[in-house]
Amino acid sequence: EYSWISDFLVELDCYSYVELSDDFEHIRDHHMKLNKNKTTQTITYFDSSLGKCTDKECSCLARHCRDRHIDNINEKKRREIFFIKYGTDDDDNNKQNKSKGKGGKGGSRKKKKKIIKTNTIKEQRMYSEINLQTKLDTIHITLRHHHLRLINTDKFITKIYGNDGQILKDGKKNKNKDKKDDGVDENKDEDIFRRMTKYSFGESITYWDNKHHRYCDSKYADIRNELLNNKIYPLSSDLYSTIKNRAISF
Repeated sequence: EYSWISDFLVELDCYSYVELSDDFEHIRDHHMKLNKNKTTQTITYFDSSLGKCTDKECSCLARHCRDRHIDNINEKKRREIFFIKYGTDDDDNNKQNKSKGKGGKGGSRKKKKKIIKTNTIKEQRMYSEINLQTKLDTIHITLRHHHLRLINTDKFITKIYGNDGQILKDGKKNKNKDKKDDGVDENKDEDIFRRMTKYSFGESITYWDNKHHRYCDSKYADIRNELLNNKIYPLSSDLYSTIKNRAISF
């Protein structure tokens, strides 16, 4: 038995986290994407081989559809979701280190220096385990619950969700633009979003020329500092480390 799925993957020796991701992308790109017939054949194959997975009884689906805000505010809960024990030796050591230096003879305290936390090897393994389980959830939902369309298959594409009819310059809808003479809508089976070919809003900003009238100075020292300390939605250090681990692994 294996405590972590990553341990099982390591035991395979000839298979890796990256290869798992590549195989999944191959199935999605060459046996599903932009081809309804291939998608139906692929889904039918998995259903006939493994049996159907009921939406309401699927733990992978429930975990994928969880409130992701919890991941940022409750690290204990996040680890429990991925079956990872929260209390670790590293946590105990950190608590002991924090307790050192408090009090002492005469009750004097030393000034605290701001130290940037570096993740231990055990913590890195934990972040890798969370990312691996998340990837397996994505694979399972895409192949076994494809009808829900919960996984975004288009990266770096802006989607504009609109109504069935086109919007004219005067603000009126032209509902018959894409219909034949018999009243049948040719785009009925197509996706409801429209892809943007270019951005047509906002203003360009210059970051490199401080004499330019549209120059914008940096507010934070780096992207890490901004993600952890911004006033809109700062990330917890553990969630940031998990995202960083995923970026490196892929």
